[in-house]
Amino acid sequence: MKESATRVRRDKAISKGLTIEEMRTRMIVNTIKIKMEQQYLIASIIPGQSSVDSALRSNMSRFEQFMKYATITVSAFRIGKKAFEFIRNLKK
Repeated sequence: MKESATRVRRDKAISKGLTIEEMRTRMIVNTIKIKMEQQYLIASIIPGQSSVDSALRSNMSRFEQFMKYATITVSAFRIGKKAFEFIRNLKK
């Protein structure tokens, strides 16, 4: 019972300020990173897979960069929207 109580506290601490969508996105990105590292380790042990691994790694890094830019764009849009509403409320 004590373990479940600590899990709840940890979950609340982790999710503070994040939406469910953001947590799911982070979970997906982290899973992809783990898979990439697993493939890298397998490729370093087994020779002959470096070309496939490098292609996969470059595609995944491109996807990761795209996700970072998308996150920045959405965040900037939200901040701009809140600033615009704040200024509009000041004029009233």
